[in-house]
Amino acid sequence: TGETFKVTDFLWVASYPKSGCTWMRFIIAHLLFDVDESKSLIRAMVPNMHDWEGPLDYSWQGAHPVKTHLAYQNLPSRMHSRRAIYIMRNPLDMIDSAINYMCQNNAAMRDKFIDEFSRNGTIEPWGNTLGYSSWEENVMSWTKEDLGFPVLALKYEDMLEDTHSNIKKVAD
Repeated sequence: TGETFKVTDFLWVASYPKSGCTWMRFIIAHLLFDVDESKSLIRAMVPNMHDWEGPLDYSWQGAHPVKTHLAYQNLPSRMHSRRAIYIMRNPLDMIDSAINYMCQNNAAMRDKFIDEFSRNGTIEPWGNTLGYSSWEENVMSWTKEDLGFPVLALKYEDMLEDTHSNIKKVAD
């Protein structure tokens, strides 16, 4: 049609669900934009690509920080990646966090969740429906090979153990 589109660069804050992405969004917003603790403002500064609406109002050095749980290969090709921070969490701890978040006190749902994750390495709709893939595929997609841009891979457990040093890595 002859239309031209402006290329937008993205700074990905990526992880499998329940692996620390929200915590990292707060860290990034504080480092880049020096904000208070307002959760709604953090959501605007480092939006979740899976539910954001409207324009991207915040950028850093011409790129927009955005959260995703997608496996790398499932990102839309038109979204130009400048760099990424990938947070990985021990899958047993991730499962426990997901159960606490999703299943509450529903024992049948909890058992179904554990069974499905044990068989498939994911649950639906996370896996194929939403494009997160399995936990292992998601981690490998962001960390196993050169993606053509820098990726800082951090372990959630290391972030807990030595938050200061890991935030310094993010800032650098």
